[in-house]
Amino acid sequence: MQKICLNSWCRAPFEVTQSDLALLDELSPSVGGKKYEIPPPTLCPDCRQRRRLAWRNERNLYRDTCDRCGKSIVSMYAPDSPYAVYCYECWWGDQWDALEYGTDVDFTRPFLEQVAELRMRVPRLYLFNLHSENCIYTSHSANNKNCYMGVALGKCEDCYYGHWVLESKNVVDSMYCEYCERCYDCSYCLHCYGTAFSQSCQNCRDSLFCYECKGCERCIGCVGLRQKELHIFNQPVSAQEYARVKEELLTSPEAFAAFAEKWRAFKLTFPHRFALQINCTSVSGDDLYNCKNVKHCFNCRDVEDSAYIYDSGKNKDSMDTYEHGWLVQSQLNYELHAGMAGYHLLFCHICAEGRDLLYSDCCHNNSADLFGCISLKHKRYCILNKQYTKEEYEKLAQKIIEQMVKDGTWGEFLPAARSPFAYNESVAQEYFPLTKGEILKRKWRWKEMEERGFSSNKHAVPPDIRTVKDDILQETLACATCGRNFKIIPQELRFYREMLLPIPSSCHDCRHRRRMQLRNPRHLWSRTCAKCGKGIETTYSPERPEIVFCEECYLKEVY
Repeated sequence: MQKICLNSWCRAPFEVTQSDLALLDELSPSVGGKKYEIPPPTLCPDCRQRRRLAWRNERNLYRDTCDRCGKSIVSMYAPDSPYAVYCYECWWGDQWDALEYGTDVDFTRPFLEQVAELRMRVPRLYLFNLHSENCIYTSHSANNKNCYMGVALGKCEDCYYGHWVLESKNVVDSMYCEYCERCYDCSYCLHCYGTAFSQSCQNCRDSLFCYECKGCERCIGCVGLRQKELHIFNQPVSAQEYARVKEELLTSPEAFAAFAEKWRAFKLTFPHRFALQINCTSVSGDDLYNCKNVKHCFNCRDVEDSAYIYDSGKNKDSMDTYEHGWLVQSQLNYELHAGMAGYHLLFCHICAEGRDLLYSDCCHNNSADLFGCISLKHKRYCILNKQYTKEEYEKLAQKIIEQMVKDGTWGEFLPAARSPFAYNESVAQEYFPLTKGEILKRKWRWKEMEERGFSSNKHAVPPDIRTVKDDILQETLACATCGRNFKIIPQELRFYREMLLPIPSSCHDCRHRRRMQLRNPRHLWSRTCAKCGKGIETTYSPERPEIVFCEECYLKEVY
């Protein structure tokens, strides 16, 4: 089925395949014995993803106070937002009940409009951060200990400034890394130790500036090596030369910058694999491990029979979800943003450990059979936060769905215009940037951001960490990239000293943006392998300078 994106500013053609339709049929809910078909998507995959990401604020955090106990918090909701925001203890505590805000359904008005009004009244959790200890500045994360300023961390300890880091310890300024320890400024690395400034490496130790290396130790500036030790730019060196070059890179900013530029050029002389698909069968996308029968998926682990899944794991029979799953199996989910352990969640925002939820927001703790509910815990058969019997719920839910089918909102995710965040606060701005004028023209919200501190850097930071004194912890540094002020925290300084790494010259936001720019876009282009001519679907666009090989040709090249 060929379709045109309904968004007037897009109008991109896209295809809804027979497998998509079969999956939508499987996902379609039955209420009171009657099945309600989910219609084919009206928006292209990118616009669907943009709509979900408009509901996600990761990096714009604000100092505020809990609206219940008055405790100081750092929240993803701005102090001038209209929402009541509770700290972790108050929101999860039993001193209040979100059913107190319940309301009747008004069938003279659109249902999603009533959900939006309820959202404005019900207290919200200041950050999504489950089952963690001493991680108050970490969001969209779970099961962590002693982590700071991280996003999408899971089962981590002593990790700082990370983005999507799993089951790792002492990992700093890294993204999309798993099972790593004592690593810095790494991307897409797995089972690495003592490694820095590296990308797409596995089982490497004590290495710097490595790309697509496996099982390597004490290597610097290497590309595509397997099971090598003491190499620089893919050539063997002595232990003394390795130590000399490493010390020079970590103590001289000029040597570091020159080496990084030489390494970037060096990488372009080697073939790049068309996509990272490890232990996968019948898949399309990139950064996939242990996946089967998935289409257009990115950064997924253990996903089966699914399509258009992003940053997810342990998911089956699902479509159009972002960051749902990972630590616990999820299944039969559609148009979701965030959460975990969901079974048959449809059109929901940050719901975890629930089943058969429709158009609900921030509902947790084994909730089931909810429709248009906000901030409920361990509840069942509720609509707009009002309790019903099973029979009452099913009868009313049928009537709501039939009304939504008529007004064209059934089957669509929550509108971007109803997001708690302005578009430029959200992750949508990171992946799909727009100007203020473009945002307002689409009737989305724009927020004028507060100017953070801008002051000159009066503290001269030595390039050699061995000469940096403890008084740097009292200093306010100025970002060399954007000029904003930032500080070094004690545990961060300890990490740099242990790893002999220099103090960063840029703030953590600019460091994150730089890493994001190194990542390929989540878009697939049809190309041919530069070696054998076979057709491939890859995240490398045709005009890029990299030499791109299919999987078979790439493996022959590196082994």
